[in-house]
Amino acid sequence: MLISANDSPTARALNRSKICRCLSGFLTAHKSSYGSDMILLLIHVVIVYISGMTYVIALPCVDLEDRACVEECPVDCIHEGQRSLHIHPDERVDCGACEPVCPVEAIYYECDLPEALSDYLDDHARFFTDTLPRQEAPLGSPGGAAKLGLLVTDTAMVAALPTQEA
Repeated sequence: MLISANDSPTARALNRSKICRCLSGFLTAHKSSYGSDMILLLIHVVIVYISGMTYVIALPCVDLEDRACVEECPVDCIHEGQRSLHIHPDERVDCGACEPVCPVEAIYYECDLPEALSDYLDDHARFFTDTLPRQEAPLGSPGGAAKLGLLVTDTAMVAALPTQEA
């Protein structure tokens, strides 16, 4: 099995990303060979198989004051770092409610993450699995973002970014 429940969140994300790239390459190479119904069925099967897939909030969100996605989220899985927001991969329900309300289109389904922003997939996982500055332990799965509120910390990658203009 490519993805195991015993894998770390980062390892699971990397394996899901590899599967997505393989599927994308297959569909690109064979799009004329298969009918659209077959391709949709294949996509559905793969998505069910890799149901651990997540949404990722990337660079356009850094330093953005808008929190429409946080307000829209029905399961309280969007955690606020000092400069960026992060969707918890184990608390989310794949409803996609956050994506259309983002004013800067910073939220991507893992398979749709542009190559230029691919580092955000691992960085997203590190927000929950690594001990961040000014934190005593990793966040893990706290069971919702509201009870934690704004965390005055971020991953090293986000912290190192230059301030984004609004």
